[in-house]
Amino acid sequence: MTPPSIQSGSDRVAFVSEKFPNAEIVVNIQGDEPLLKGELIDELVFPMLNDNSIQVATPIKKIEITEELFSPNIPKVIVDKDFFAIYFSRFPIPFVVKNFDSKELQKHVTYYKHIGIYAFRNSALKNFTQLPKTDLEQMESLEQLRMLYNGWKIKTVLTNYNTYSVDTYADADVVREILRNKLL
Repeated sequence: MTPPSIQSGSDRVAFVSEKFPNAEIVVNIQGDEPLLKGELIDELVFPMLNDNSIQVATPIKKIEITEELFSPNIPKVIVDKDFFAIYFSRFPIPFVVKNFDSKELQKHVTYYKHIGIYAFRNSALKNFTQLPKTDLEQMESLEQLRMLYNGWKIKTVLTNYNTYSVDTYADADVVREILRNKLL
């Protein structure tokens, strides 16, 4: 649906959004989130409807499973006091110098995972595509780092919805089984 030269999800959505110039908010649902619930999209867009200063929003969820904390397939995020993103990484952040085992660590630090969906104001999405890719974005393979590097504020929306992202063949097998069970 988009030219092969367009590599990030948000860049692809921006290309398609050109067909909808009157859309005020554009939601980018990443293809690796096939089990996403509509209620999560509502949660994500709601703050933008009430605050015109929010240009980009994305959902996050508290990490409760230790394996998720250490999986490079699950991006982690740290946020400021107003729940704007400070940084995203595939590595557990913040790194804690004190020697805790992983269960003890999660008692002292709240870790959040990023869920692969974004809501953009249409004008912000167009501006995003004009930004050059950054070294951070390419190193972590996380397009939102392009925004942070350029001084953008990304509003994170804390959710209780758990999604199941497909990042590996094993993940795809799990999602196929979930879908089979729902259809039966």
